[in-house]
Amino acid sequence: HNSATSMGAQLFVLQVIAATFVSVCVGVLWYTPMLFGRLWWSIQFPGRKFGDGVANSTTLPFLSAASYLLQNSAIVVLMNWMLQATIESTAPVPLLVAVVMVTVNAAANFPHYLYGRQPIHLYAIYCGHDVVQLVAATTAAYVLA
Repeated sequence: HNSATSMGAQLFVLQVIAATFVSVCVGVLWYTPMLFGRLWWSIQFPGRKFGDGVANSTTLPFLSAASYLLQNSAIVVLMNWMLQATIESTAPVPLLVAVVMVTVNAAANFPHYLYGRQPIHLYAIYCGHDVVQLVAATTAAYVLA
């Protein structure tokens, strides 16, 4: 029993680390100038040169990774629970988990954009990132399950 518990804990940690690594990679790519970085920057920081002031912020990557660790811990718990609950099913569990997480996130954040008078394309950039990031993180965790 102890070795099974230990292996389960090790797998959980590995799934969370893999999902977090993938999440960070998606974020780095999403906000590069090749994808949506310049558009996002021009909306978020009008009049400022792209990347201006970011190099001075050493805590942001760590805070971002910490939030991904928390998010991906929840994803792995939910996904592993659903996998156990649907062991005999052919349900696409990773896709279901990603859809649930994306829907909750998008619905919860939409009022902030409405009341903050934020442009809808800024919301689309954030939600698009969340969709890709959550699907990629869930898939990475599932591959290890």
